[in-house]
Amino acid sequence: MGANDHFFYALTTEGELKWMRETGGHVTCSPAVDSEGTIYVGSWDGNLYAFHASGAVKWKYRTGSPIHSSPAIGRDGTLYFGCDDHFLYALKPEGTFKWRFQTDDVVYSSPAVTAEGMVYVGPYDDCLYAVDSKGALKWRYQTGGDVRPSPAVAEDGSICFGSWDGCLYALNANGSLLWKYQTEALIDSSPAIAADGTLYIGSNDRYLYAFRRSHARPAPLPPSLPE
Repeated sequence: MGANDHFFYALTTEGELKWMRETGGHVTCSPAVDSEGTIYVGSWDGNLYAFHASGAVKWKYRTGSPIHSSPAIGRDGTLYFGCDDHFLYALKPEGTFKWRFQTDDVVYSSPAVTAEGMVYVGPYDDCLYAVDSKGALKWRYQTGGDVRPSPAVAEDGSICFGSWDGCLYALNANGSLLWKYQTEALIDSSPAIAADGTLYIGSNDRYLYAFRRSHARPAPLPPSLPE
């Protein structure tokens, strides 16, 4: 886990400190761990770090700006992450450059990656982007606010995400709107999709929403309203 003291920490399952490593800036994004136990995390010092399970630095990749975006790992081991320099990066597993895609603003959201290598990510320019495995734009969808939370991809290939315009969106794989639901405040929460297809997401209106999945626009489950 990271902290604002510039350190990245590894703890045992009993909560004891295993090791800690200093970076050159705040570490506010979540780490990702691959099948070999390598840990990847970004820092406000502009580096994406790869740590061995022992805590030794395996490699680090320098970008031009702080990294808030949590990395995502593709099926082939490619690492995807956003950066404050407006780019979505793709790195090879050994930490070398693969490609980068320029958006119109800071990329705070963590990307979602499909088995086919399609990458979905939202910058501060009010859009959700779909970028293919070679770094080419497939489509982008305009919302009415920043897309800061990370998207989620459902089993049917639809993409679900919240926006600061207060809406939860579901898009088809081709980028067309499947449905949207308006909450009473901005959405800064990333959606989670359960095994039965139920979609959960929180809003700044103080509610947690649950939606039943269907091919049509789903209705929210009956709320438990406060007295």
